[in-house]
Amino acid sequence: MKEEKIRISKPPEERKQEIMDAAMQAFTEKGYEQTTMRDIAAVIGVVPGLCYRYFNSKQELFDSAVSQYVLDYCAPIVQALKRYRGDIDGLLDCVADLFLDRDGKEKYHEFFHQAENKTFHSLLFLSNCDYLFPYVKSFFDSLNENGTAAVADTASFSKFVLYGLFPILNDDELSPERKTELARGYITGLLKL
Repeated sequence: MKEEKIRISKPPEERKQEIMDAAMQAFTEKGYEQTTMRDIAAVIGVVPGLCYRYFNSKQELFDSAVSQYVLDYCAPIVQALKRYRGDIDGLLDCVADLFLDRDGKEKYHEFFHQAENKTFHSLLFLSNCDYLFPYVKSFFDSLNENGTAAVADTASFSKFVLYGLFPILNDDELSPERKTELARGYITGLLKL
């Protein structure tokens, strides 16, 4: 006799999150290419059709998980950039504390830091930089406004800082303390503080 699955109704956002988490678990265990929507559904004990109700494809599901990761990862950084507007020392202290507290503990960290997922990690890196760019630019504009810095082109400078720091921050061979030390040194050195 075939075992029937019991249908459990959940709010749409909760179900969507459950599917994204299941997908990232399956991707971590089997690899992205080898994982099917059926595998993802099996992780949470639902039929594949339920996954398709929320996501048209495995790629759309993955893209949604990346977008959520970026928002979650960047939210406290954005808050710090706004809070310490015009105060480079305050910002660097706050971001260093955030980083030291969270490094390696991010949601989906295991998937993105697997050697075979380098391409996906690069996508995540670019997505983080793209998301943070306007906030970082605004922060450097504020340093110019209060006379703390004299950055001629804050857009280019912001890109240089963002895209230059992320490889250091993602280097698993460096301790979190060393990463923050390097980041602080490079930023203050570039600003000549």
